[in-house]
Amino acid sequence: MAFEVKRCVVLLACAVLVASIAVTALAQDKIRLEMTPSVGDFMRYDMKMNMEIKIEGDFSSTPEQVQAILANPIQLAVDMAMSQKVQKVMENGDFAVGYGFDKLQLSAMGMSFDAAQFMPKEMMGQMPSAVLSKRGTLVGFLGPEGEVMTFADMMKMMPGGAMPADVPAEAKEMIAKIGEALEEIIGCGGYPDKDLSVGDSWKTPGLDKIMAFFGISNVQDQNTLKAVQEFGGSECAVVENEGSVEFEWTDVALHLMKTFGIEAMVTEMGGEEAAGEFAKVMGLIKQLEVPVKGEGTSTMMVRLSDGMQVENKGSMNAVLEAKNLLFINEIIKAEAGEGVDPSKLPKIGDSYKITITGKFDMAMSEDQSEPEG
Repeated sequence: MAFEVKRCVVLLACAVLVASIAVTALAQDKIRLEMTPSVGDFMRYDMKMNMEIKIEGDFSSTPEQVQAILANPIQLAVDMAMSQKVQKVMENGDFAVGYGFDKLQLSAMGMSFDAAQFMPKEMMGQMPSAVLSKRGTLVGFLGPEGEVMTFADMMKMMPGGAMPADVPAEAKEMIAKIGEALEEIIGCGGYPDKDLSVGDSWKTPGLDKIMAFFGISNVQDQNTLKAVQEFGGSECAVVENEGSVEFEWTDVALHLMKTFGIEAMVTEMGGEEAAGEFAKVMGLIKQLEVPVKGEGTSTMMVRLSDGMQVENKGSMNAVLEAKNLLFINEIIKAEAGEGVDPSKLPKIGDSYKITITGKFDMAMSEDQSEPEG
């Protein structure tokens, strides 16, 4: 009997030990995605995006040059190199990071554009410094005295300093209104504020708020922690995202006009007559229908030591169909007056379908050396 009791005690002790090991292992499997950089940290990324735009419709009445262009899908490519450097870390963990472009090249339909040939070096080299939280959400912007500025503050500033005195009061008011509206998306996006295990899923924080800013409500989004593995010499979290969205482009445009107070500004600057003309144009635009459906996926590698992304690859597909485009002729008639010759109006098809597919690839550059100056 004593032997049986001892054996039970041993088995129970073993069970407790195994359970404690399992709980410990489970706790160790938990990770938290947080950005914890240090002042001076520098990273350079290579980013490429390739898109194909296919337009379907009746182009028989358009010039032959236009028909030739639209006969085949339009190819668009973007190739850029972006650098970022942490400039300041606040006591609460928020940090300021400056961004710059070492390269920005665009190509489409056999033509190319290199921003370095047209933009001053100082514009290419440094963009406004953003202040981010540990979760990677935008908190604000770094001001000239090291303070955190809001969107509204930034909208009042120009590259050379404060907004010039000769800017019309109406324009200043509109700029301030845009800044105030953009404040709604502060704190959105980024990583979830919780511990994660492999297999856990979550919605992008504040995405519904961002979409509401544009007047969009039909959006689906899910992130999943797929694995924790070594990548590029560091332990990284593998995060997959799947999302889709549906909206009416015309509704979004009208929503933003209302948000930014465009109609009120037109009335204030041009009086009742301008407001009347604006209302006519808006009435015609409301006839346009552009339903949009889009979906996309991406896989992101997040370095666990500091929460920085080291790679992000994905693809997207969007389909939109522009309907009732004949309203353009109504605008031309309204602008030209009664003397317009109907035979001279462009022959516009009633509907066009546009399909956009694309892939993007962002990865850390092989060259991580910080440029001088």
